[in-house]
Amino acid sequence: MIKTLFIAAFMMAAVPAFAQDTPAADEAALSAEAMALAKTNYDDFCAACHAANGSGDIGPSLRGNGKLADAAFVYRQIAQGGSEMPGFVDVLSTDELLALATYVRTNFGNDYGPVTEEDAGLAE
Repeated sequence: MIKTLFIAAFMMAAVPAFAQDTPAADEAALSAEAMALAKTNYDDFCAACHAANGSGDIGPSLRGNGKLADAAFVYRQIAQGGSEMPGFVDVLSTDELLALATYVRTNFGNDYGPVTEEDAGLAE
């Protein structure tokens, strides 16, 4: 009986430790890290024109902007730039560009969802 209780206690202690090392837990942590870096990149590269709160200044408002519904457009705009906007493909990595596009689409009152490699035309 004591041996059975010991094994049960061991299993109960091991399950949470194992769950922390699963890919889903790692993905959630990476996602949080990626969004924190995306916010920093937004503050560094975007806020001067689009405002810290996304309301626009020199650049257009990102709040409720219907163009953000098109994930491919958002990625291209950030990577390649536009008429007045510089591109950041030579400044940010692909992962940073995807995260920044996702950050813009999921903040400032927007709820469009993440930008994937497939959305950006990068999937093989």
